[in-house]
Amino acid sequence: MEPYPAAPASPAPATQLDRLRRWSSYTSFLVAVLLAIAKISAWFATDSLSLLATVVDALVDIFASLVTVLGVRFAQRPADATHRFGHGKAESLAALIQALLLAGASGVLVVDGIRRIMAPPPLTHLSFGLNVIAGCTVVTVLLVIFESHVARRTQSQAIAADRSHHLSDVAANLAVLLALFLTRQTGWPHFDALFAMAIAGAFGWSAFVIARMATDTLLDRELSGEDRERISQLVLAHPSARGMHDLRTRSAGQHQFIEFHLELDSKLSVNEAHAIVDDIERSLKAALPYSEVIVHVEPENIDDERLDDRIRSGPDP
Repeated sequence: MEPYPAAPASPAPATQLDRLRRWSSYTSFLVAVLLAIAKISAWFATDSLSLLATVVDALVDIFASLVTVLGVRFAQRPADATHRFGHGKAESLAALIQALLLAGASGVLVVDGIRRIMAPPPLTHLSFGLNVIAGCTVVTVLLVIFESHVARRTQSQAIAADRSHHLSDVAANLAVLLALFLTRQTGWPHFDALFAMAIAGAFGWSAFVIARMATDTLLDRELSGEDRERISQLVLAHPSARGMHDLRTRSAGQHQFIEFHLELDSKLSVNEAHAIVDDIERSLKAALPYSEVIVHVEPENIDDERLDDRIRSGPDP
């Protein structure tokens, strides 16, 4: 008989990852404030709509970063009497708020862009604006690199959403650089408004992606097909497992929740069944370190109503 799979190496301690998430959220907030100040000064000097787009985005960044700080801190609270599954979904709620703010800013910029195409105002001090946006782009790229590392280590949705938003900032800053450069070189006044509306479109798409990711968690979307298959393989690898059904999974922040019905020999005692379940739970938690596992034990070949059957048959007419 093949031995039951051994547990892989333990992940980084939770306290270390929590600290990394907090420092990432604090860094994002501080950078957002500094970039907003720089961009506001450049906008006042140039009266550029594409620069105003980055100002609006910077102000959204400040509020969104504050939401991320609060969301990450709240999500790290342990389970309590009124939140027995923990507070992990606070991160997804923070990400959804970011998406709504970004979508609102996108709408405002599109409206103002249409107005400026019809009556373009003169732009001034373009060299100053170019220098400010170039510096902001470098700082934002460094922040994206740092947040990419944190999101990969911690699996934080709020940090990942913040990173996605700052990645769109880099593209927006490059678009502003091109808009101001073309305006300075050609004197054609419509580049600014056209590029601002393109930036607004990018903001809208980014908002959609972030919102979809957040709502998947808030609505308890199943883990990926690969993760579900991995869970099934680990469960059925136990030599005493005769079958499993009604596997249900969901996530909240970095935590995964796994529930399933385990089929065992009906002649086993309660203590023997409990020991088998403990073995399987240890294997699952080793493979998915932040998982919570709930197992319902049943005798094999029992004839009862199953969730799997209801899903296969489709919704009731």
